[in-house]
Amino acid sequence: MGILLDWFVAVLPGIAGMALIIAAACIGLVGWRAAADGWRIAMAETLPDALLLAAVGAIVVLTLGAPAANQPEGINLVPFRDILWAAQGKVDPMLAATTLAANVLLFVPLGILLAARYPGASRWLLTALAAIVSLMVEGGQAVLETGRLADVTDLVANTAGAALGIGLRHALAAGGGSSETHV
Repeated sequence: MGILLDWFVAVLPGIAGMALIIAAACIGLVGWRAAADGWRIAMAETLPDALLLAAVGAIVVLTLGAPAANQPEGINLVPFRDILWAAQGKVDPMLAATTLAANVLLFVPLGILLAARYPGASRWLLTALAAIVSLMVEGGQAVLETGRLADVTDLVANTAGAALGIGLRHALAAGGGSSETHV
């Protein structure tokens, strides 16, 4: 776990930089919206956008920056290869499981925020949008010199995480005192 903590400390400046960019963009957006609707409405309308931008910004910083540990560069098109290798003793099972779980968890907030920002949108559409974000990340890892492996398993895990977040958001909304039946 020391490697992951060291890596997280190393990416903090990137996260802080991304937060400043998002804050500046949101302040501009609030100012633009306030001219038409007033400050209170502008702030309420911008908060979901700001949170969604923050989720995407975190994904960009955490997935396109330097990796936590050395990994092969290139493209892996074999789904769940690391899990198979862990079962065969070729890679550390804890690292393979942690990496898979991290890829799922990284996209849960994106799913929650997409569903909150676009409550009338289909779950399939929102999941497809999250899959496109993940595909863009993996494509970036494939063509940029990030020292990372573009991996189909990550695409599947990221999309599953977003779908989980979307489902959680819908479950929370359905249980939030509404008398409607949601299907």
